[in-house]
Amino acid sequence: MKALLLMAVLGLVAALSLAQEEQDFSGTWYVKAMVTGKDVPEEKRPRKVSPVIVTTLEGGDMEVTITFMKQDQCHQRKMLMQKTDEPGKFHAHEGQKTVYVQELPGTDHYVFYCEAQRHGKLFHMAKLMGKDPATNPEALEEFKKFVQRKGFLEEDIFMPTQTVWGLSHLHVGGSSVEDHHLFYCEGQFQGEEFRIAELMSKNRDINQKALEEFKELVRRKGLSEKDIFLPVQTGTP
Repeated sequence: MKALLLMAVLGLVAALSLAQEEQDFSGTWYVKAMVTGKDVPEEKRPRKVSPVIVTTLEGGDMEVTITFMKQDQCHQRKMLMQKTDEPGKFHAHEGQKTVYVQELPGTDHYVFYCEAQRHGKLFHMAKLMGKDPATNPEALEEFKKFVQRKGFLEEDIFMPTQTVWGLSHLHVGGSSVEDHHLFYCEGQFQGEEFRIAELMSKNRDINQKALEEFKELVRRKGLSEKDIFLPVQTGTP
């Protein structure tokens, strides 16, 4: 599991470094989908991931901060990654890991492909990443094409649950209604469990179709539809 976590971070940094001379990629990034080789048992694949904080340093290097759970406690780890002279190819941990990067045009998403030697065997993995936790169907389709070219099976692609700073499990889903998103979060606060679902939009007006999709999410998560309420909107439109 630790090796997979490190691979994820290395790939994220590589993806962001590819265009670093044009943009500052500092900020929060999310793992949207991933696939591993058959050499990784399904039970060892990371099903929950935390956002990654990236800071661009002078000279193009990256400082990456990751958050993870270990023995029911939240931990943070910082890593310094160095770019190489070859565009799209990066090394880490004294060359033990190699990352190849490809940007998905027009989607604000990146795909990376990682290779590493573990116990004398080649390990490889691919990931789709973006700055918005919501699912992007176009980026996901391009990711599927990429991993198939690399020899992975589409059926092995999975989308991990977003974990907010290792404390709460966050799922963000798209709605068929434009500019609407469905949020579901569960976790613990002050020793007590909680579950929250929200329908979010940039528009103040209630969209009945989006509301019906939200009700369906609430039912799937075992919450009561009668507990749904519409909060009063305040502030300047």
